Amino acid sequence: RTYRDFLRLIHPDYLLPFLQWRNAGYTALAKLKIKMTPMEVSFRTSLPMRTKDETYHWFSQHTTIAQIDAEGRVVSTLHTPFFAQYQIAT
Repeated sequence: RTYRDFLRLIHPDYLLPFLQWRNAGYTALAKLKIKMTPMEVSFRTSLPMRTKDETYHWFSQHTTIAQIDAEGRVVSTLHTPFFAQYQIAT
């Protein structure tokens, strides 16, 4: 699966806020010149995601920064979603 496939599973009402939050976080890390070591920096967020039965459930996503370029920008990340056990109304 690709990152694009992952994004397609996010509830449409939460997709844009998620992308804005993600971009703001990465921009802040770069501007503050925080030294990051790949595989040691991670964060968690909760997202409603579509499951195989076409309903949306909350997942907690753990994201780990996997690769950083020479200028300290995030190049790649690893995403691990965890099922949160409850369904949301659509």
